[in-house]
Amino acid sequence: MTETKYSGIASIGEIPAHWKIYRIKSLLSLRSEKNSGNRDLLSVYLDRGVISYNDSDGMQVHKPSADLSNYQNVHVGDFVLNNQQAWRGSVGVSKYDGIVSPAYYVCELNFPHKEFFNIAIRSKFYVPFFIQYSKGIRVGQWDLSPIGLKSIPFFEPPHEEQQAIVAYI
Repeated sequence: MTETKYSGIASIGEIPAHWKIYRIKSLLSLRSEKNSGNRDLLSVYLDRGVISYNDSDGMQVHKPSADLSNYQNVHVGDFVLNNQQAWRGSVGVSKYDGIVSPAYYVCELNFPHKEFFNIAIRSKFYVPFFIQYSKGIRVGQWDLSPIGLKSIPFFEPPHEEQQAIVAYI
């Protein structure tokens, strides 16, 4: 039987004692790097994470602005979220270089196992945290502030367990 410890969050309760607990702010650095040229347009979707606009497979996609100069660069491994849809789980780690709307948050992710982070942060387990830290007049207009984003906890199992979780999924 695995030894446990209190997570510090009543809705979660106990977690394995050997897992680390961080505030996500220690893993992310917000970055706003303007579009540097002819790059693929990316978007973030609830069910697919970060995707290329060209790979939308007929999904309803937002029409890009005619002027892409204010769009932000995204690099492979960056954490990207639609701050107006984060409460629904529209977040993900990018597998692409490209650009996203200036309304999105782009963060350099300082976490070695990016695939595990992507699986964990996109899980239904994290949606309540995005809801908790989003604010607005009504649900459809909720917005996640940088302060709210940085307040979200992240639970890190040892690297071997992360690898096993990714392999299993």
